[in-house]
Amino acid sequence: MGFVLGISAYFHESSVALFKDGDLIFFCREEYFSRIKADKSFPRLCLNYCKKTFDLNEDNIERVVFYEKPLRSFLISSKVAFQSFPASFWLLINNFMKIRKSGMFFYSDFKRTINVPTAKLSFCPHHLSHAYSVIPFSNKDEPHLSLVLDGFGDVFSTSAYLVENQKISLLKSINYPGSLGLLYSAITEHLGFRVNDGEFKVMALAAYGDGSLNAKFRETIGGIKTGEINLKAFKFYKSISEHLDRPFYAVFGKKREEMEVFPQIGTEGFQKLANLANAAQSYIEDEVKNLVLELIDKTSIQTIYLSGGVALNSKLVSSLKEIKALKKVFVPPNPGDSGAAIGAGVFGCLLSGQDITRNHDAFLGPSAVNQDGILQKFGEKIASGKTATQETAKLISEGNVIAILNGKSEVGPRALGNRSLVCDPRNEVVTFELSTKLKRREHFRPLAPAVLENEAENWFEFPLSMKKCLPWMACLAEAKPKTKKLIPSICHIDGSARLQNVMPTQVDFYELIAAFKKITGIPVLVNTSLNCGGDPIVLDVYDLITTMLRMKIKYTLCNGELWKLDEKHFV
Repeated sequence: MGFVLGISAYFHESSVALFKDGDLIFFCREEYFSRIKADKSFPRLCLNYCKKTFDLNEDNIERVVFYEKPLRSFLISSKVAFQSFPASFWLLINNFMKIRKSGMFFYSDFKRTINVPTAKLSFCPHHLSHAYSVIPFSNKDEPHLSLVLDGFGDVFSTSAYLVENQKISLLKSINYPGSLGLLYSAITEHLGFRVNDGEFKVMALAAYGDGSLNAKFRETIGGIKTGEINLKAFKFYKSISEHLDRPFYAVFGKKREEMEVFPQIGTEGFQKLANLANAAQSYIEDEVKNLVLELIDKTSIQTIYLSGGVALNSKLVSSLKEIKALKKVFVPPNPGDSGAAIGAGVFGCLLSGQDITRNHDAFLGPSAVNQDGILQKFGEKIASGKTATQETAKLISEGNVIAILNGKSEVGPRALGNRSLVCDPRNEVVTFELSTKLKRREHFRPLAPAVLENEAENWFEFPLSMKKCLPWMACLAEAKPKTKKLIPSICHIDGSARLQNVMPTQVDFYELIAAFKKITGIPVLVNTSLNCGGDPIVLDVYDLITTMLRMKIKYTLCNGELWKLDEKHFV
């Protein structure tokens, strides 16, 4: 037995997953090392870290798996574009120009770091990489439906599988360009946000919509069959610069430019944008619910695992609670393309006859190493151990924002207490400043609550079928009346909250919230990612200090030690 590497690159955030004898021992995105947000280049820095840390070489690597079949992906997208020629001329030119920076040169890029023979190289179909990415985080091998929803991968945009007795069989598929994921991206761009970055903003904005455009939206973009779209309303499959076409603009008007100031809540301009976001959100929710109902009717299986980039839409995931026949809904910590590296690794382990170790937590990245010498240049240590936890809780209750750097980095895109900024949820002023001034987030986006696992049901309502998703914020919960009254800052306009259940096994963060509860009676902290707007989440002490100086944050809880930075160093 040996190491198996799963790699995702060239399209979304690139990443590396490392397995040893079937056990997922490491995962990280390239952006952590390169400091380039959503870095999609070949993950050379990440791979070099693995090579050095785990002493990887051509002899102890059993298999290397890329997360898609790149030639097939290129041919399918080019074939679709050729069908719209000459309108697709520049898209085709762009596709051919990008070949060198695509998966077709994966082996060439990989062997520059580790020169493994081609016999150890495999390519996993893209949607299988997504489907398999769930396995290391599930707690048992159970018969289930696997629904993959993304923009485009190899051939499919949507696919559904029956997974039973370690065998996976295709039940349904929708080919590119009929994509719910690309529909949502097109609306993201139309609303003035960046594609592959602003989709979660659309989800937040949708809560302010009144549903008045929903019927018109379905009439304009709806497909004939469940999960399909009306391609006449779109141009993403034939244009390099536009996602939507004239039939859409004729009904909903021109797009908002990214540089335009976003209208304030309550204005006519804001409501117009919110209504369109609501229409798009409602459409994909309805389509996915109908897909799930079809699959249940076909198989009688009542457990479903979701993956693909669309599964990052926590509001969509939560809407599945309306399907009474569903007994369990599960989403992994990183269902998107970077997480597909994990699925590619699982594929490689199965090819090598290795059993997959299950029930992993969401912390598998590089560890934050104590570097007191660096911190001492910018501040002073206040406390350590239990005292540090108690003092930090006190500082939070007094209105301070605390930067937390602790242990291994998170697997997914959401900070879960190891790379977090936290504050007092009772303090609406501090929470608003953290969101809009420090993080530079839009005013309509809420911050998330982190709650002690044994207190969650006292403050929030959520279906038990989705409870396994809550440790990594994969679905929404409803705030109870006392929650809305005592800590309104973590409640969205519709009363929802993207909840994180903090488990006792996450000792340091759990004890911090418990200490805060002892002072305030509130077992909840506001939790958002530790980064400046537009930057990747911090990786190490160097990133921590840089971020704190830029954001003018005074206090950090770094690996169990409380530090205060000297304000004279603030940028």
